[in-house]
Amino acid sequence: MKIEDAQHKLREMVAFYFGKGHVFYAGQKMAKLSEPYVTLQFTGMTRQANENITLDDDGYSVAYRDIVLSVDLNLYTKGRSIGGSAIVCENTSLSDLTDFLDYLDSEEGQGYQMEHGMAITVTSAPRDLSALIREAQYQYRAMAGLSVRITDTTYGDYGQNGKTLPNASGGGNKDMYTDPYTIESVDVTDAGSE
Repeated sequence: MKIEDAQHKLREMVAFYFGKGHVFYAGQKMAKLSEPYVTLQFTGMTRQANENITLDDDGYSVAYRDIVLSVDLNLYTKGRSIGGSAIVCENTSLSDLTDFLDYLDSEEGQGYQMEHGMAITVTSAPRDLSALIREAQYQYRAMAGLSVRITDTTYGDYGQNGKTLPNASGGGNKDMYTDPYTIESVDVTDAGSE
């Protein structure tokens, strides 16, 4: 699995729980959102120092490396109305975020992670950050740190096969893509001519 794939799969999983159209990457340029919504901010990555190299059935080397992505998940909500009044609201951000973390650990949540080759763990306890929000009087915020563990696979002479080249930042080029499974030429002889 590639890093971009893991980011999309985590977003897909969060969107399944909170609803499509409510999950965004932090720092995206967009209009102010109405609550509730969730932001995902990928803050770092660690890579296994030495990859595990094996040979595939055709004798070509394939490298596997563990990667752990660090993610901050922020939930923004208006909370729950108290006494039927939309003006007075109770802060539910921490309990709502904890409900999502329970979903991650559920049978269905674990099944999704296994199906997509990832493991998600909570790395920092959920905390209420509502005091940091100054722009809206009745907006609440909770945050939790997550780690997403995947196995990255690389192959080819430059470790670039299976990737889009050049990448979005201009790195790599099509000459770095070598496909060991492409037949360059075929020598055909007529069996009856001998």
